[in-house]
Amino acid sequence: MDLLLYLIILMFSAMFWYRKKYGQRNELLEKFQAPEKSMPILRHSFMLINKTPSQILNVFSELAEKCGPVWRFDFSPFTSMITVHDPKILEQILSSQKLIDKSDGYDNISNWLGNGLLMSTGAKWHQRRKIITPTFHFKILEEFVEIMNKHGNVFVKKLKKYNGRPIDVFPLVSLYALDVICESAMGYQLNAQIDDTSEYVKAVKEMASIAFLKSFNVIKRIKFLYQFSNTCKREKVVVEKLHDFTNSVISARRKYLKQREFMADNEKNKDDNDEIGMKKKTAFLAFCYKFKLMDNH
Repeated sequence: MDLLLYLIILMFSAMFWYRKKYGQRNELLEKFQAPEKSMPILRHSFMLINKTPSQILNVFSELAEKCGPVWRFDFSPFTSMITVHDPKILEQILSSQKLIDKSDGYDNISNWLGNGLLMSTGAKWHQRRKIITPTFHFKILEEFVEIMNKHGNVFVKKLKKYNGRPIDVFPLVSLYALDVICESAMGYQLNAQIDDTSEYVKAVKEMASIAFLKSFNVIKRIKFLYQFSNTCKREKVVVEKLHDFTNSVISARRKYLKQREFMADNEKNKDDNDEIGMKKKTAFLAFCYKFKLMDNH
């Protein structure tokens, strides 16, 4: 009898705690349309069980057609996601200087990307944003058009090999973007489009796959359980490879910039061509070095 009474009190206490903590949130979420099928604990996430990444995308594509431009997806009684497909609403959200707090989904790549501009919020985000804003001036970006064109030519040559056949263009575009980012931001020519079997390219692909699965797997979303999984062990290996690569690039660029006194002589050495890129090109990594951000990396 005492045990039954204890369980009843515990149950009502849990219900009271949940309503107090999540009641207002749930009332707001109810205003959004959601899939009709739902389960008590798993809610809508039961639709994702044992699904591959491509199958998960198909599920969300079908739900988007049924639910409209803005709808809700509940992973559990504690976690929900609002999906937006309306460009006008997205523009307001993405251009906001106040709506910068990241969702829990970003935790899936925090081990890889750390707590920099993409992941941070508040004062730290504003500080980092203020520092890098000059690098996104259109005149500076124009300097890297030649880099984009160079890798774009490689991209076009790869497309021509398919002779107009239908293909999945996403992997090809990803490799092109990786080449452009590595050379313009870090001053490193990765040549991912030419050699997509390099360790770094494979690590990026695997990390992206791991992050995607963590986002939609109910068990992997629970940090306590995830740390015992094989996926977690594999993630640690992949993240180590990614960090080793970026650290080696940062170390090499720091050494190079010190030796050449890059910052002091940048304007004087107008005819200097090196692996950073084209004439007068200052890779983003060099810009960060100037502001001593790498010491806090």
